[in-house]
Amino acid sequence: MKATEQHRQRTTRLRHFAKRMGKTTSQSWCGAKSTFPLIVLMCSFAAGAGAAKPPVQGYAAQRVAEKIDRGVSAIPAGEGRVYVSWRLLNTDPKGVGFHVYRRAAGEGKAVRLTQEPITKTTDFTDAKAPRAKCEYQVAAVVDGKEQPLSPPASVDPTAAFPGYLSIKIEGNQTFQKLAIADLDGDGRYDYVIKTPNANVDPYENYWKKSPGTYKVEAYNADGKFLWRYDLGWSIEQGIWYSPYVVYDFDGDGKAEVALKTGEGDPRDADGRVQTGPEYLTVLDGLTGKVRAQIDWPSREGFERYNYYCRNQMAVAYLDGKTPALLVQRGTYTLIKLYAYEFHNGKLRELWRWVRS
Repeated sequence: MKATEQHRQRTTRLRHFAKRMGKTTSQSWCGAKSTFPLIVLMCSFAAGAGAAKPPVQGYAAQRVAEKIDRGVSAIPAGEGRVYVSWRLLNTDPKGVGFHVYRRAAGEGKAVRLTQEPITKTTDFTDAKAPRAKCEYQVAAVVDGKEQPLSPPASVDPTAAFPGYLSIKIEGNQTFQKLAIADLDGDGRYDYVIKTPNANVDPYENYWKKSPGTYKVEAYNADGKFLWRYDLGWSIEQGIWYSPYVVYDFDGDGKAEVALKTGEGDPRDADGRVQTGPEYLTVLDGLTGKVRAQIDWPSREGFERYNYYCRNQMAVAYLDGKTPALLVQRGTYTLIKLYAYEFHNGKLRELWRWVRS
């Protein structure tokens, strides 16, 4: 089937769903490739459906936020120059400035390159970089006082820069999805990928037997392989069957990996998975070990395989402070949406919403 026909059918189904829910739609979100607008729509329904319920009260006393570092980056800019950039953090006070330092290979002390703090941007070009490997650091200046130096960013000013950073992944494979988060608490973003790059759609005209199983793999910011988790034959090889999100749900400064999992090999003779247990599973982001597990919203009540095989996940601050995990099953007709918090190694249900 041509892509335009797939687009037309998908748009028609979404508009039909919105009409059933008493909502209006626009071509812009009906035509989007992303499923994110749909889960946002679900949350808006959940907020207004049914009798009034008590507000969510999560575990956090104050908003849980990522503890990321200054994110200094240094890249060759040609003609003996190096371009340095860094993050402006939401904890930086008004009027903050920055000094930039350089340390050449073999030198013990870093040299300050800026005469006055940089206050209008978060970048700097070193026009007289050495022709050898070196590293750059940034120090914030608050009320005239220099703060501690940032972690260093290394660079070879003479090397060609392709315009991107890359890491080598294990094996000879492709990957379908990538999530970034700080898994080890060092303030840098690490990587969690789902491999291989294969996709099965549950709609009967598109469905096909999964050729293999998905693996979820984690790598640190430097590209070091950390762990692999095989989703097994209970999770078919398609986006709708295998949602995952990576976030610091318990506020300890290290992100967890939340994903849909199953057990064993429950495939039918044709390769579909229509029976067997299903779970919301939380993995330790640094080790890949299971930290918590609870039943996924059930298949019960759905008319067709195509409907109950559509699953999504998201993160939301429902009380404004605690990162909650949203888990959804179903689209178009029956929809089940559950909210959880993860704290002290346990998943606690905050609410559930079902719409037929």
